[in-house]
Amino acid sequence: MKKVKLIFGTHNSISPSTDDKEIEDIYQKAYKPFLTTLYNFPEISAVLYYSGPLLEWFEKNHPEFNTVLNEMVDKKQVELLGGGFYEPVLSLIPAQDRIGQIEMMTTYLRKSFGKRARGCWLPGRIWEPSLASVLRSSGIDYTFLDDTHFEAAGYTGNDLFKPIITEDQGKTVTVFPISRNIMSGFGKIVPRKIIEDICNDRSSDNKIVVIFPNGRQIGYENGYSFSINHQWLESFLNELKNNKKNIELVHPGRFVRQTKNSINKGYFPCTSYGEIMKWVLPSEKQKEFDKITANLTEMGIESKWIYGGFFRQFLSKYRESNFLYSKMMHVSILTSQVRGDKYKKKAAKDELWKGQSNLAYWHGNQGGLYNPGIRHNAYKALIDSEKITREKGIFKTSLSAIDYDMDGEKEFLYQGHVTNAYVHRKGAVLFEYDHISSCWNYLNTLARYPEPYHNDEITQAGYDSYGRHAFIDHFIDKNESVVNFSNMTYTEQGSFIDDYYESVDYDREHRKVTFIAIGTVVKDGYEYNIEIQKKYTFKRSSIDVDYQIKNLSLHKAELCFGSEVNLSFKNDDDNKAKIFHIKDEFKDEIPSDKVEHEMVEQLLTYDQFNQTDVSLLLSKPAEMWTFPVYTYSRGSGRIEKNYQSSCYVPRWTFKLLKDEIWNVSLTLRIDRSSLS
Repeated sequence: MKKVKLIFGTHNSISPSTDDKEIEDIYQKAYKPFLTTLYNFPEISAVLYYSGPLLEWFEKNHPEFNTVLNEMVDKKQVELLGGGFYEPVLSLIPAQDRIGQIEMMTTYLRKSFGKRARGCWLPGRIWEPSLASVLRSSGIDYTFLDDTHFEAAGYTGNDLFKPIITEDQGKTVTVFPISRNIMSGFGKIVPRKIIEDICNDRSSDNKIVVIFPNGRQIGYENGYSFSINHQWLESFLNELKNNKKNIELVHPGRFVRQTKNSINKGYFPCTSYGEIMKWVLPSEKQKEFDKITANLTEMGIESKWIYGGFFRQFLSKYRESNFLYSKMMHVSILTSQVRGDKYKKKAAKDELWKGQSNLAYWHGNQGGLYNPGIRHNAYKALIDSEKITREKGIFKTSLSAIDYDMDGEKEFLYQGHVTNAYVHRKGAVLFEYDHISSCWNYLNTLARYPEPYHNDEITQAGYDSYGRHAFIDHFIDKNESVVNFSNMTYTEQGSFIDDYYESVDYDREHRKVTFIAIGTVVKDGYEYNIEIQKKYTFKRSSIDVDYQIKNLSLHKAELCFGSEVNLSFKNDDDNKAKIFHIKDEFKDEIPSDKVEHEMVEQLLTYDQFNQTDVSLLLSKPAEMWTFPVYTYSRGSGRIEKNYQSSCYVPRWTFKLLKDEIWNVSLTLRIDRSSLS
């Protein structure tokens, strides 16, 4: 009987928002014991992947780990995998950044461990056919995908235990199948049964089993449905050691070099691991997906041909993901335009690549997009990169109109020395507001989306039908309550939230842009035709928004108008934002929960983390609603409640005769804090 070839190893990475204390905990419980155990079995070959930031953390905090790892590489016990240094979804970022990130990782591994990585790990096993040419152009010979990817490519039976060569633009790369069925028992059943599963059917040539769990599962329980204890791992390695006559442990790089001519060729569709292709679907479609697959299973029909969605659909499912992606693409263009100063270009590229870390762009088991810390880290890196690209003494404040988010319509981008401010024609809302020195986007908010794992209590807290941006135009019954508004059970009388406003005056020189929309307000059974003119004026550290609301109907209209502003702060125990009502130069702190205020002209929010005062000033006193916005998401093995933003809604009630106009102005301003 032929020996079964086995590729065994782990993949290891850290979330960008993970603090040193938590990484240390993971290190002591998972990474260090695993490597120590493996070191004590020198006859066991392994292939290991560590992300770039994790390797840097080892180098800074536990250089002895890298020393031991280097020894194991020298002895050819361990083969290290490369990939994108900051763990991007390679298919999602520009081509030059894909190659740059892979080369950065390859260089780091070569300098630190003396070996050039020939293999690549893909986060989420997110695959698009064009990656084959990208990987080969970056010096990568092989990568890994799940055997479900192979099934999607039409392979069955023994072919699910054989690597294939795939191609793009005439460039080839070898792909190994991760054996998910065997992996599903790893750490859960006795090691001897895993060995039996590996050795099952040894009649075919070049049968290869790949076991590649997440390294955090081995010894670290937090965030996982199960944890593999180190005693189990040691027993498993002993079983491998005692089954040399049946199992041959191999390194994938050597396997590719020795057997390349006998590997078949094939092509994969756009896939990722199965759960991602379900999670990318809308909530109701996920439930439908589960129902269909369950029905097929009951009928004895395999559901493996039903794949769900496609990773890029996260960009359309969550509008905030698309805005972050648009920011990343915009900054990538800016960094590519840096000329002459190679050190500046390198520094800008490095920050850009940090902002491409994959978790900020999608939602899975570890929170991802729902985690405000992950998104803030991504925006911080991207804003910092943009800041580096600006030539001192040459950069000038500008207002430009470009299709920023690639939706076929132009957005308006103000780029200044103190702030960036981006306005979208849909609703004429402000959707990004960067404080440059803090590298903080105060509109890094997240709306409340329905998710299939939400219970009735979460559902009753409300879902948002629009993005949590700034200067959202509402018409609401004057007797409506803040509770109804916050949980989205109120009635929106106007049509302006989803309307596309026309830009009628684009004044680049004076940094002004004026929008107009004609819509309807339905009140007491009558439909009023209303025109809103909305002018943005961008200043050094503030934005003025001037409203003119005109009644185009024959009848007198009694209206209640509100302009909703959402702002995102760091809101942990040490950095809670404090809100103050400013009146006659006196500051009165107000609660952060749902509150109705009378006759407000200025609210100041003290941002402790960035040491700034963010003020909202009104030209006319208004009734004001303030409340925090929370989301509930799956993360770290439980449902997490995350603060996303603080909502401010000034409201004015007024009457308009035919063709009569009502005016109000709002100013959003950022200053160095007077409270720090």
